[in-house]
Amino acid sequence: MQELVQLTKYVDLQSLALSSSTYLTPFQAFQSRLHVTLGLSPLSVKDRRDIWYNFIKDLKELSKDHRRALAHEAKENWCHADLNGRQIRNCVKTALVLARQDNAPVGVKHFQTVIDIGMHIHIYTSIYLSIYLLLLLSIPMEEVSSSQISFQERISRRTCGG
Repeated sequence: MQELVQLTKYVDLQSLALSSSTYLTPFQAFQSRLHVTLGLSPLSVKDRRDIWYNFIKDLKELSKDHRRALAHEAKENWCHADLNGRQIRNCVKTALVLARQDNAPVGVKHFQTVIDIGMHIHIYTSIYLSIYLLLLLSIPMEEVSSSQISFQERISRRTCGG
């Protein structure tokens, strides 16, 4: 969470949207708008390395040596982070924003900050989702379907003894 606070120091509030609602609610809202879902296999390390390389080579404002150094870092470290293409693109864009806020050329520390924050959020949401699903599975189905009480209230009663 400290990394998220650190990010808010750099990112304009117009660029960062935080929500206090549960993680499943926005996900369900997004998922309901999908008409077709394609199941794709996860990217390999080589695929991610190629994606990183393509984004880094497009950073024309950097010198060739600087791009080469970033590409080396991506090859050695960043391509091992379990990110998809959109997450890599967003990482590049956010690192550029952090660099602009620092009035410096984008560097390894900017990318690493974004990757670290993303990994912490991913771990937190995975744990949250696991707990949420375990609680859902512990509530009898009759109680879920017949009650007028909100699901969150049922979970609160179940976990807080209410």
